[in-house]
Amino acid sequence: MRHGCAVAGYRLAGARLDHVCSRHLYGNDRLLTAWPCLDHAVILAVGPHEMTARDVYGLLLTALGIETPQAEREKPSCCDELGNPPADTQAAESLAGAIEALARRSAKTVRGRGRSQRETPGCVSARARARPGLEPGMTPYALTSAEPSASG
Repeated sequence: MRHGCAVAGYRLAGARLDHVCSRHLYGNDRLLTAWPCLDHAVILAVGPHEMTARDVYGLLLTALGIETPQAEREKPSCCDELGNPPADTQAAESLAGAIEALARRSAKTVRGRGRSQRETPGCVSARARARPGLEPGMTPYALTSAEPSASG
């Protein structure tokens, strides 16, 4: 069974994005993660990769206030040559904070239109810091791959 960055897919390209890993899920859904330390991942967003306003990468770029990078899209492994993720506490917290702020702004906009939704359409965000003891309302996540067992 693979663990950690080995199942986190590939790293994105561009300034501030090179600390984000993207995992293909079912269909066009993507899981975006950042790594505050070598053994903890933060799920930044889960959503569809489609050419609409709901695109998970577009939401990430909007949250960070940046344009689509012109860097070559090589899709390198999330793990480096030593098998470690692109861990950086400040980058992970900054990325999570930007996604959370976008979700809050979007929730206010949606509420202002007479709806009671409290989420960014097409995007599920979560902020979980890699610190002992979770803050109220935070959810721990683990990245593992599901491989068929010998019995089934």
